[in-house]
Amino acid sequence: MTKNRSKQRIQIFLEKKERAKLEEVLEETFFLGYPVFFRSNFMGRLVSLFEKDMLQLKGMMLMHVNERFIKDHFRNVGGEPEGKQPCNSWVAYLTSSPVIAMILEGKGAVNKVHDLTSNREKGQKNGIFWNFGGPTAYSSNTSSLAAEDIKRWFHEDKEKWLSESSSTDKLIFLRSNGVDGEPVGPWQMAYDLLKKNIFYADRSTVVVIKPRAFRERCVGRILSAVEDNSYGLRGLKLVKKADCPRSGGVWSDSDKSDDCAVAVAVDFLFPLFGETPDIMSIDFESGKYQIGSDYLYRSTDFWRDIQVFFPYGVTLWTDSTCQCLYGEMFEPSLIGLWEQTK
Repeated sequence: MTKNRSKQRIQIFLEKKERAKLEEVLEETFFLGYPVFFRSNFMGRLVSLFEKDMLQLKGMMLMHVNERFIKDHFRNVGGEPEGKQPCNSWVAYLTSSPVIAMILEGKGAVNKVHDLTSNREKGQKNGIFWNFGGPTAYSSNTSSLAAEDIKRWFHEDKEKWLSESSSTDKLIFLRSNGVDGEPVGPWQMAYDLLKKNIFYADRSTVVVIKPRAFRERCVGRILSAVEDNSYGLRGLKLVKKADCPRSGGVWSDSDKSDDCAVAVAVDFLFPLFGETPDIMSIDFESGKYQIGSDYLYRSTDFWRDIQVFFPYGVTLWTDSTCQCLYGEMFEPSLIGLWEQTK
């Protein structure tokens, strides 16, 4: 009996030691927030939680996925989530609205993020990662799976995808022609739909959360302020200076090529800007916001900045099984949708 207890104690000690060792390793992990974060304007709150846990954003996209893509995802991670499923099925739910995909980096990131998202008790306590009897997010549970997930969700778009998608009746892109700012595209119905919708260029803008916010860990607070003071987000993408050389006003000369910013396409944004560049005062309780230009860039030319940060323009897609039109989003990538063309 004594020998067995000693073995158990040694085993527990070794497991704790191994876990402590893993927590000291700087690593990347993958996180997927389900549509509830987009629908509830909780994306800024989500980013703030990760910033508080000393996790760095290395990739982020608000994106649509089609049925084939999400089924492949479930197959690769070992099945659908446990817990109560929303809507008719998990597949239907995750394809109904945009999901938020992230690459997070930090010490012990895989275990830290997975513990947050998979622990029912913790998830219910923080009110983010478990809701209505089911999980609200997925995260990789091993380093090897994280690498696979990141490759699947964040690989480069292929040049042929745009031409393939443009020739199909399942995807439509309304892009600026660069002359008068009017969007162009093959579907008159979709064009008319967007013109009648409150979401359109004359009531929309592009804002960019600048690198200083990353250094001071207030990206989530600024994003929450944007969510609280608009009719909704229509595009979200983490960008790097090296990838957006034409984005004047976002980067300073001292910013490095791999410094990050967050580009956001916003529908009807109310004033948020402070009088001085370096002011950053956000009071959610009183609803008073003062964000200086050192932290937040606001576009003066909507279609120009859309072309820089969201080159596919407004993306709409159809589901041939029900003949519905989805989207009206500035997709940062075609990764989750391109197979819809087949």
